Amino acid sequence: MTLNTTTTIKDHLYGLRECIIDQLKNNIKGELEILHQTIHELCKITSSTYGFIGLIDQDLEKLNYSNLIECTSFQNNIPILGNGPLNTSSIAVKYLKLAHGKQLPFFSYDEDKYRTQASWFSFLLIPIFHQNQQIGLIGLCDKREGYSKNLLRSINLCSTAIYHVMLQQMEKVDMMKAFDLTPPSRFFCDKTIYDIMSTIDENGTIVLSNIMWNECFGCKKNQILQMIMHQDHHLFFKLMEDAQRSGFTESAIVRMIKNNKILYLNMRVINLRKQNQIQIIAQDVSERYTKKAKIKLL
Repeated sequence: MTLNTTTTIKDHLYGLRECIIDQLKNNIKGELEILHQTIHELCKITSSTYGFIGLIDQDLEKLNYSNLIECTSFQNNIPILGNGPLNTSSIAVKYLKLAHGKQLPFFSYDEDKYRTQASWFSFLLIPIFHQNQQIGLIGLCDKREGYSKNLLRSINLCSTAIYHVMLQQMEKVDMMKAFDLTPPSRFFCDKTIYDIMSTIDENGTIVLSNIMWNECFGCKKNQILQMIMHQDHHLFFKLMEDAQRSGFTESAIVRMIKNNKILYLNMRVINLRKQNQIQIIAQDVSERYTKKAKIKLL
């Protein structure tokens, strides 16, 4: 059924946002599966002939997607789910280049193309950013009457929820990389390849860690608070509380102690509800801080 009024579209998009958040919080579906369903619903709600959600590959020098999910309704196809660097030709790649460097959503309508019944006569692109870096792109195309600011505002109800899905998918990829079995020589190069990771139980005891954590802090089952600067204890507790309450990944710069020196870690916290544990993924960003403080342990 085609939705005709802005109010109806807004209501449906609000419902879609709540559905995305519920699925993400309760681990009902995997992140890519949520995005798969979301783009299909976005095309249906907005009467778009084609749509896509792409996650941008952060490791490749060449701009491309790590995952691309497409919905092509006019071909009556099941939405395509891509799980690796995109090698096939897709209009979504052209739109990625068009959106590169732009932080704000934008749309276009070509009346001449519409009159000649050519494809791609209208489009709406929504770049998704995290910490000033583009991590994804949402695209909707070939809506007969074109896109508008009012429709864009309504779609933005969902874009924040989609951002959290993308972010959680990136966290999972980070975890897979961190626990990947790799020749030992790669762990001792000048630049750290993998993130520092550990898992703590409800008592704050480290129960699992990867090789980078062990190289940095040792392999003892210490209490995490013994390793975090006392001044940052309240910040760490807030990270855990926010992650437990929201169901999303929370992050902040947390200072930890290593050999009487302060390490500045960009720490991400994930609440593992089923295991009643907290997953910590951290990157050492100490080099960004010019002030190197030394502390005396009492």
